[in-house]
Amino acid sequence: MGCKDEDSGTTNPPATDTSVPKEIFPLVPGRVIEYNSGTLLSFDSSTPIAGSEIGYQSKWIIAGPTPYLPPYSSPTAIIDTTKTLGLTLLRTFLIHRDTTANIYYFLTNLGYFFRSQNIQDGTGSIRGDSLRWIALAKPGEGLKKKWIAFSESFTSATIGAVKLEITGEFEEKESLTAAGSTYTTYRTVATRNIFLGTSTTPVSTGITARLWMVENVGPIKIELRGDAESHGKLQTMTGKNF
Repeated sequence: MGCKDEDSGTTNPPATDTSVPKEIFPLVPGRVIEYNSGTLLSFDSSTPIAGSEIGYQSKWIIAGPTPYLPPYSSPTAIIDTTKTLGLTLLRTFLIHRDTTANIYYFLTNLGYFFRSQNIQDGTGSIRGDSLRWIALAKPGEGLKKKWIAFSESFTSATIGAVKLEITGEFEEKESLTAAGSTYTTYRTVATRNIFLGTSTTPVSTGITARLWMVENVGPIKIELRGDAESHGKLQTMTGKNF
């Protein structure tokens, strides 16, 4: 019900709910989500690779806690298997959930950024310490509020000071049908920005990932962009074991 404005005599519309559910991705060991509707995406674009949708199969298996290095010594491992174009692609993702602040951290590899920007280790070689944690999802921020998921400055042997920044945002709430059911999803997006020197204007920007998250389920649709060295993928849930 709206509230009546005593001065105008009109009824104000109800406030829009901008909250995001806390349990947006339960990391329950043994859960499996199948994504057998999908396609590979050409490098860092949203362009599908023709034919890769035929016989496409993918699934995420939440394998459970796995030993790792501080600061997150027991993140959850997710085994990602994708079959298409006669190939089987295997990857393991690591996610740490800070249950106090309710932030989901994702371990990402900055290897391509280091190579493309010529980030060296002081010996003339490309730096090898390319693994970084990014704050992929912060449900407590609500809808349409950006947060800094990652920010670090480096020195390029070619162009000098360069900063990589990744922002996150739950950009929209929308209905999506998957596996025969209609869900209320919260679409989160991660965006990469590259800055030179002390400039506050990025010289390069682009989406790295979009996930359509559902309370008590997790991502029912996933868009992962690739880079100049690898392809991405777009996939929608077709089944789950819970």
